[in-house]
Amino acid sequence: VCWFQRERQGRPVPTFLYVLTMIVWANLHGGFVVGLGWLLVVTVIEWSHQGSWKKWAIRSGLCALATLINPFGWQLWIATGRALLTTRRGFNEWAPVSWGSDALNYPGFKLLFLGVLVALAIQIYRKGWQRIDRPGVILLGVFMVLALISARHTSLFAVVAGALAPGLFPFRWTYALQVRPLRRLVAVGINFALVLVPLYTALRILPGAGLDLEYPHVACPVEAVAYLQRENIRGKLLVPFNYGSYALWELRGKMRVSMDGRYDLVYRPETYRRVDDFFYARGEWPKLLTTPAPDAILVPRSDDVYFKLREEPGWTEAWHDPWDAVFLPR
Repeated sequence: VCWFQRERQGRPVPTFLYVLTMIVWANLHGGFVVGLGWLLVVTVIEWSHQGSWKKWAIRSGLCALATLINPFGWQLWIATGRALLTTRRGFNEWAPVSWGSDALNYPGFKLLFLGVLVALAIQIYRKGWQRIDRPGVILLGVFMVLALISARHTSLFAVVAGALAPGLFPFRWTYALQVRPLRRLVAVGINFALVLVPLYTALRILPGAGLDLEYPHVACPVEAVAYLQRENIRGKLLVPFNYGSYALWELRGKMRVSMDGRYDLVYRPETYRRVDDFFYARGEWPKLLTTPAPDAILVPRSDDVYFKLREEPGWTEAWHDPWDAVFLPR
């Protein structure tokens, strides 16, 4: 987005910077496909407007090849493709943002979305489709649709809106303010205030954590994992999705977990569903007690399966605190 904006402001950016950025991105996060999608959309826009589409097509192709420069080679594309096609039912962050009963969720996104939508409608009405910055509007529209499809994409929309929306609504000071340093400094301060004051005010008064960092005490099963370490328990650990990554890290080399946060890259969809069904005590959940048989079960006491495990004759509640419990075979 930075390179794209520089070029729109008349400052050329060498193609190798796009390629270098893509190499770094592909080695950091699977979201690099968003960058490739961006280049493809820009190519199509330039082609439809009879612009320099060949330049963008070359960049898109080079960046796609550049993603192969990673420790896994073409296997990265296979894993990423599988992740894109994985069904993510049950994850609120991948579901569409609710505008009904859960209207208070994602308040910042909804405020930004409605603001950009109204502003775009006004600008298109005033200037007409031919005179407005069509590439910027189309890109904003694409990411608005992505944000509506999945809550996970709301941050992408915020980044794109922050980069492109100000250019659609230029605010010019008089020439006298531009040439006099002190007055120009005052003008810059006012510009910043117009952006920052509403932003931080909204963060303070809207529902949610705002500027505060939230770290619930049940985010990681610290004491439960510490118990497993003290007792030197080894083997297979049946653990829910939200606890898997922490347990995997702390118990590395000692226990293998049933599920962790890499569900869309490492695990098959049916594996996730089996683990999810177990902790919600759905369907044939008892099968995971025998196939494959775990050596320990770490379960939140709020999960439905906790009370059922207490009645299982082959298992005993070896440890618990107010939030979690560890079950071991009798």
